[in-house]
Amino acid sequence: MTDFAHPALLVVAALAPLAALALLLVRRRRQRVPALAVSRPRFGRILDGAAVTLALAGLTAAWVAAAGPRRPAPAAPAPAGLDLVLLLDVSGSMGRPTGGGESRLSEALKVADRFLDSRPVDRVALVAFANRSAVVAPLTRDHAAIRRLARAVTAGALGRGTALGDALAVAKGRLDGSPRGSGAIVAVTDGLSNAGALDPRTAAVTLAALGIPVDTVAVGAAGASADGPDRALLRDIAVATGGHHLVAGDATAVEAAFAELSRLRPSPRGGEEAVAWEDRSHQPAGWAAAALLLAGSLEMAGRRVWG
Repeated sequence: MTDFAHPALLVVAALAPLAALALLLVRRRRQRVPALAVSRPRFGRILDGAAVTLALAGLTAAWVAAAGPRRPAPAAPAPAGLDLVLLLDVSGSMGRPTGGGESRLSEALKVADRFLDSRPVDRVALVAFANRSAVVAPLTRDHAAIRRLARAVTAGALGRGTALGDALAVAKGRLDGSPRGSGAIVAVTDGLSNAGALDPRTAAVTLAALGIPVDTVAVGAAGASADGPDRALLRDIAVATGGHHLVAGDATAVEAAFAELSRLRPSPRGGEEAVAWEDRSHQPAGWAAAALLLAGSLEMAGRRVWG
């Protein structure tokens, strides 16, 4: 089935040759010299008429080509995969250094990189949070874009506190259109839940009922203090939802937990990809070029006969 990228140009394809023909007839009527017209050879008039016909056909074909004829191209089905939300803490404390001297946000970004490396065919959304949450990227398979956007977020940009419960609710919203059992959340945080309207444990109960596991990754010093993650809270969230609680410094455990996301049921995404089209404009463009070239040749031949 043939379609057109710019169907409105088909109107021009139909009208342009008619307008050109009308202009040509008017011009010839005004330039006609009766004394000479009768003396023109019949063969020359035939060549002239053929040249005009081919020129008009070439003009029509050129506009058809400009309309962009196309047809659906066979495309491979979208790969099956999971829908995952990376929940990244960017509260003010994420700018503090870790024991290694780099910032906690830098350590969190390393976790994010390991996460993306472990899930190459999955769709991933990025939600940054502190006092408030922001959807930085919707679900996408463009993991390179996720990495760039994660590195563009700065600690403290969304406030100094940590509203983990509200952030979990926002992350859940990214999975509302995903089939049950095909989505999960990975929360990377260094702070206590000390802001927001929703209690994180209440959010965890809701997520568990929806079949959405949450892997929690603690960044920074251990212990429930102003400077470190509330490991008990993060563990409770993971256990309640069927996820894992991890420590960012334990790279082996983190990678194993991310690999275990494969236990979820992948879901094919046949409708998410844009329709693939095969461009067919080269065909009418070729006809236009051939018709116009032949029309010019006949015009030159007609002039020789006339001369």
